[in-house]
Amino acid sequence: MGAWDVGSFENDTALDFVAEVEGTDDLLAAFAALGPGDLSADADQACEAIAAADLVAAMMGRPAPDIPRGVADRVVAFGPAGDELIAAAVGAVRHVRANSELAELWAEAEDEDWPGAIDDLLQRLDPAVPYAPPPPRDEAIEGEVSGICLICDGTIPAEEIVTVTLEEEDDIVASSLTLYAHRACLEKNFDPPHFAEDGSPHPDLLARVKAHLNSRT
Repeated sequence: MGAWDVGSFENDTALDFVAEVEGTDDLLAAFAALGPGDLSADADQACEAIAAADLVAAMMGRPAPDIPRGVADRVVAFGPAGDELIAAAVGAVRHVRANSELAELWAEAEDEDWPGAIDDLLQRLDPAVPYAPPPPRDEAIEGEVSGICLICDGTIPAEEIVTVTLEEEDDIVASSLTLYAHRACLEKNFDPPHFAEDGSPHPDLLARVKAHLNSRT
């Protein structure tokens, strides 16, 4: 399983999955892959099922703040989420929380954020629970200084910031380090490719940044 964080889309497995999703049949297949509730799902299956469930929430108009740019718009084309699809999503999330390798990994890490993220997803999958959409990402940070550039050490206006998340993984659990950089600094100091189609830093760029930081230590 690739490096991950607590959000539904904050892991490589989930991002690979959502890039290939073409319709609700793919979501149902991800839920079915978990198997019966008394069978422990492996970590990759669990990550895909959680991502699929969060796509159902997006179809309900209740997307997660960390949903990749463009994905929420794409799943709208799938149509409204029906009761059976919502029920399947809820069942899959409960299965992952109760009986999966992913849940075991987070328990071993003693990370309390993951159960909270799962509870939030279940609430967004429940139409009876009030939902407050997150502010638009650009408006939420407009005009603010958002960080210190990892390259030039200068402050970064919100409109120029790029979030650089570097992952580390051992035999038990992954960890991540979040840094920030001017977009221009990244483009000037590192060879392309710089950014993926969704605007996030390209994996090759992240590898070069990590090597650059290691050379400074």
